[in-house]
Amino acid sequence: MQLNIPESPAIEAVDLEKKYGSGESEQYALKKVNFRVAKGDFVSIIGPSGSGKSTLLNMMGALDRPTNGKIFLDGTDISTLPSSQLAKIRNKKIGFVFQSFNLLNRISVKDNIELPLAISGTPEKQRRKISTRLLGQFGIASKSENKPNQLSGGEQQRVAVARALANDPPIILADEPTGNLDTTNAEIVMEILENLHEQTGKTIVIITHNIELSKRTRSVIVIRDGQIDEVREN
Repeated sequence: MQLNIPESPAIEAVDLEKKYGSGESEQYALKKVNFRVAKGDFVSIIGPSGSGKSTLLNMMGALDRPTNGKIFLDGTDISTLPSSQLAKIRNKKIGFVFQSFNLLNRISVKDNIELPLAISGTPEKQRRKISTRLLGQFGIASKSENKPNQLSGGEQQRVAVARALANDPPIILADEPTGNLDTTNAEIVMEILENLHEQTGKTIVIITHNIELSKRTRSVIVIRDGQIDEVREN
C-alpha cells in the first residue's frame, strides 16, 4: 500500500514573533503570525508602512531570527540553525530581489550575476555560461562589462533578478521590486516575474505597497500591525 504523504509547503510560519526592546520600550514587529506558502505559489504580501512586511521577508529569507515561534523552509525549521547553515540555505534555496537593487558598483554586471555562483564554488567556466544565458534572457547582454551604476534603474533591477536566479533557487523573495522604478520599467520587471513563475514553477513571494501589482499574483497575504489580517486567492 502506498501512503499519500502531504508535500511540505515551501514556506511556513508557526506562531512567528519578532520583538525589539524590552520593558516599556518593548515593541512587536510580528505577533503570532501563521501562514503557509505552497510550493510553486506566486504570493504578494501587502500592508501599510510599518506593518511588518519587510521583517517577515527577513524571517522567510533566513536573514533574521524570530524572537518566538518557528519558520520552515521546505519542511526544515530554520529558526535555530547556526549562521553557517543559514548562509548555505540562502545561497542555494533563496534568490533575493531588493528595492534598492543591492548590486556591487565596483564590479561588472556579469560579475554581479556570477557572485552567488562564486560563493557556492561553481567553476568559472560554468559561471560564465550561466551569466551569459541570463544576460541574454533579460536583454542586457550588451551591458555585461558595465558597472551597475552605469545602468538605468530598470536595467539594474533586471541584473538583480538575474543574480537571484544564478543558483537556480526554488524560492524567490522580492522586497518592493518595482518600488524605485517608473511605470514602464515596473511593468517590465513584473512581467519578468510573472513569466518566471509560469515557465519554471518557482515559488515567488513579493512584498509590495502596490495594490494593483498584488492583484497579479495568485494569492495575497495582508498584514497589519504585525499580524496577518487576511489571506485570499486572486
